[in-house]
Amino acid sequence: MHPRIHPRSLRSMLRPLVRLIVLALVVGVGGLLGSSAHAAGPVPLAMLAPRLEGTVNLNTATVEQLQLLPGVGPSTAAKIVEYREQRPFKSIQQVMRIKGIGHKKYDAMKEHLAIEGETTLRMATP
Repeated sequence: MHPRIHPRSLRSMLRPLVRLIVLALVVGVGGLLGSSAHAAGPVPLAMLAPRLEGTVNLNTATVEQLQLLPGVGPSTAAKIVEYREQRPFKSIQQVMRIKGIGHKKYDAMKEHLAIEGETTLRMATP
């Protein structure tokens, strides 16, 4: 005769096996999902950011116009206005004197900066 196994004992014996199977399924499915997402590669930042056309005159632009620049929010725009009220910008590189604008941000926005002329910056139409 076969010895009887109590249901609690059977459950406790099978629990590690069930956990292992569930873990294998989760890792397997996650691996499949992850591999298809990485197959295409990362999306370049330039494709995510809106394309801009025109320039912003650092000496005359409004806070709203300054916020169109990449990496410039309300706080940084206000700092730019505050700076120019003390002394007008004589070169676009002086914008890096503003706290929060370093070389990276400057490089991203420099093609849209001016110190003379009209502010014409707008989002490009596709």
